[in-house]
Amino acid sequence: MSTSSPLLVLAFPGLDGTGDLLVDFARLAPTGIRLQVQPLPQTDDQSYETLVELLCDVVEAAGPCVLLGESFSGPLVTLLARRCPEQVQGVVYAASFVTSPEWPITRWLPSELMFGLPLSYTLARWLFSGYDASREHLAMLDRTIHSVPAAVLAARLRAAVDVDVRAELSSLECPVGALVPTEDQLIPHHCLTLMQEVRDDLLVRRLPGPHLVLERYPQECWWELIAMFTDWGLIALPHSEDET
Repeated sequence: MSTSSPLLVLAFPGLDGTGDLLVDFARLAPTGIRLQVQPLPQTDDQSYETLVELLCDVVEAAGPCVLLGESFSGPLVTLLARRCPEQVQGVVYAASFVTSPEWPITRWLPSELMFGLPLSYTLARWLFSGYDASREHLAMLDRTIHSVPAAVLAARLRAAVDVDVRAELSSLECPVGALVPTEDQLIPHHCLTLMQEVRDDLLVRRLPGPHLVLERYPQECWWELIAMFTDWGLIALPHSEDET
């Protein structure tokens, strides 16, 4: 990659909002990339509009950057990019959405009760982490989820199931891309289709993996992101000595 200033990637985590699950992804950030994981505020009001107000200063202070929104944070980075167009050089959605994933369970099961229950490893492997996820990974997932107040998680879930920021996505002037794990059991395929309908230039990079693809396959995600950033002209791969 280029020897110029590193490209800043400002990453916003998924529903837990802590960033704790992205430790391996952060550790494997390649030379030429500076990753900053931005935790979400742990307040009861978790509407996307409120989160934008609380976090826009972070984006403005960061300077030129790419916004990476994992899962829940996809709508958030869309709105932040709309608010801070001078700073944002690109937006990447990782196993994410800009319209409601329409999870039926949220309509009849009280979400605060749901988040207070012990994590079922079988369910977690199916929905989040993949059937080959280790018990160590699942234990960390369990600890992370239960480190966040159930009311906060429930508020974020309500925000996600009611969201629609397609108009804001359509209006973004920066390039946009999506990391799409092919084994994602949580985000319906129609969420990607709706994104492509309003942005036919959406750069889609598919890779094997479950919903928590950044956590389970961080190296593979970086390979796809480097290819995406190169396509956008944000970084340059080094030329070999044989090239003229």
